[in-house]
Amino acid sequence: MRHKIIFINPEKHPNFLVHYQDRAFNYGDGLFETMFCKNGTIRILKLHMDRLRKGCETLGYQVDIDDVHYQFRHQYFNNYDPLKVKLVLWRKHGGIYTPEESGENILGYA
Repeated sequence: MRHKIIFINPEKHPNFLVHYQDRAFNYGDGLFETMFCKNGTIRILKLHMDRLRKGCETLGYQVDIDDVHYQFRHQYFNNYDPLKVKLVLWRKHGGIYTPEESGENILGYA
């Protein structure tokens, strides 16, 4: 399953907003990973990818972490060096105890 992934640079997108019903904001319903990239390579990549896969599995997210890494790498890692990046995954907004709709949001920024 291919997800629409939003990659932003906060300096270029200062008006990026989170919805007030966002599940990550209201319930901490999400996960994140911060990584350091130098010379196009993420330090301890396997550890980061394994941790993201386990987190997605635990939360029941249907996310292809390899696809996320591929898209993230081609948008950022090959264009900036060195680079500290953060990848955030969370459920779509809405719902009190459970989400109103299935799916995840994916945000990456440097």
